[in-house]
This record gives sequence, structure tokens and C-alpha cells, in this order.
Amino acid sequence: MITREDASRIAQQAAIERKLGAAIAQVLRLEEMEFRRPSIYNHSLDGCWIAYVEHTSFQMQASTIVVINDQTGAVVYAGSANDEG
Repeated sequence: MITREDASRIAQQAAIERKLGAAIAQVLRLEEMEFRRPSIYNHSLDGCWIAYVEHTSFQMQASTIVVINDQTGAVVYAGSANDEG
């Protein structure tokens, strides 16, 4: 089982490698979200940690996320959360 802290480290490394950002703002499970959830096509978010990459600009834009399987630690998605608007 991958812990929240493990997921944060994995997500940070993945975000840097993919040039999505350098810092992780928060790591959540789907059921912990009290705001608009990511809309990811062809990827289930069940059984995953969702890591939000910290934005460096103040413009309105979709969140950038890294999704990590909570059993294997594999990165299953990295990119836009499609949660704008």
C-alpha cells in the first residue's frame, strides 16, 4: 500500500520529469475532495491518490494532477484535471 507521503514523492518526481511543475500542493483520495473532481477520460480514479501540482501563475486554468495507483505506486495519469470553469 502506497502512503500519502509516498504518493507525494512519486508525484513530485513524475511532475518534474514531465515538466508539469516542481512542487505538489496536496495529495487526496477521490472521496476526500470537497471541490470539483477531475474529469479524466479512459482512466478510473478509484484506488488512486490524486496529487495536485502547485501552480506558479495566478491565471484561471485547469488544475494539473498526477494520479498514482495506491497499490503499486505506478503513475496512471499526469496532466490536466479538466476541472476549469
